[in-house]
Amino acid sequence: MAANEWITTAEAAAIICRTRQRVNQLCKSGVLRYRCEECRKFVLRKDAKAFAANPPVKGRPRKEQ
Repeated sequence: MAANEWITTAEAAAIICRTRQRVNQLCKSGVLRYRCEECRKFVLRKDAKAFAANPPVKGRPRKEQ
């Protein structure tokens, strides 16, 4: 398996434990690199794994006291 392997949004969603729609949002915002081929979106496997390893912090930031 190559490090620069392109995977479908469904496979990326399974890796990062999110929905396909969320993967598309992440692609559109520039968090995940992607390419379109024949009306299908492909994501770099290493980007999906990197996102899964360091997911963003959920929720509202704590108020400083």
